[in-house]
Amino acid sequence: DDGSSSSSSSSSSDLKHGHHPCWDYIEGPIESIVPDPSTLLMGIHACGRLSDTVIDLAIRSMCPLALVPCCHSKKILTPDQASDFAALMTSNASSTSSCSPILPSYTLADFMDAHRKQRLIDAGYAVREVMIPEEFTPKNRILLAVPPMPLPSDDTTQDENLVASTTTTMQSTIAAKIKQLQRNWGIPRVDIPVADTPAARAVVRSISGRKAANRRKEEANPPPSICLSVWLSPLKSDNDSNKKEKEEPFTVEALQRVIDNEIGTSSGANGNGNENSSSSSSSSSNDNNGSGRLVRVENQNHKPFYNKTDGRLSLTYRIHYLDCKNNKAEAKERHRILKKVTIPRYFPSVVLRD
Repeated sequence: DDGSSSSSSSSSSDLKHGHHPCWDYIEGPIESIVPDPSTLLMGIHACGRLSDTVIDLAIRSMCPLALVPCCHSKKILTPDQASDFAALMTSNASSTSSCSPILPSYTLADFMDAHRKQRLIDAGYAVREVMIPEEFTPKNRILLAVPPMPLPSDDTTQDENLVASTTTTMQSTIAAKIKQLQRNWGIPRVDIPVADTPAARAVVRSISGRKAANRRKEEANPPPSICLSVWLSPLKSDNDSNKKEKEEPFTVEALQRVIDNEIGTSSGANGNGNENSSSSSSSSSNDNNGSGRLVRVENQNHKPFYNKTDGRLSLTYRIHYLDCKNNKAEAKERHRILKKVTIPRYFPSVVLRD
């Protein structure tokens, strides 16, 4: 198609980041797909149980299917299937020994894909099996399945409104679902609607591409953060003769400014300029934090607590070590230096609660 090829050549940057005028790339587990009869579901070289998962998705939504199964293994056979296959192989072996083979080329792949084909047929699908040349791939069987025609609806407008409403609701809950992590590899679950509707396409476009995938991964696996609880002494008089110079009040802004000055754009914990990792490596984590900071100070907004005995105020801050991604040990060492060196140096009147 001339239009597609010209679009591809003119948008190499979009292609690199998972965007294209005609398609979108989304990284996520197969279970995240929300199938729809309006869209063809494809599984290319779907390994092992993945082929069966794709069939489950297709049958659940009665959508058309094109499946190229791969990686057939006895491990995923049910006990009944394993027994049937063993019986077939025994029968085939005895027939071969008598020089009249019943199934001379019957393999595990043939057996498993025959069961998959029958599952689709039992669900009402019209199934066609196509073999492509082995030059393309040794796993060259394609199952093309067309679902039965749906019963005529009395109110198509109502159906369309229902789909649009469901998709819109799905879009509004994506942020919440991001926080629901899967146990395997910490990949967040995000529903991927594939209905051929404007609303579904808008959702897909909003969660597609490398930037969106990285953002979900970062939100699912945030950099380490550690709380810092302090006692602040009551305000002293300005004419206190024992003070050589007035100490800056201990606030989020003041602490942030000191930390920024101490570490600059390097990742050295003690401000000596040792760059354990480049600042560019952390910039992606800090796009929303401003100025590419490596450490961010946040007020926990707990209810202030005053010690009735001496009038001291207790406050709690959270220190986000943004460039210590997946390195809690380094974050803890940074925090130790912050408490033992940085705060006593710049805020001598502050007392750490812990």
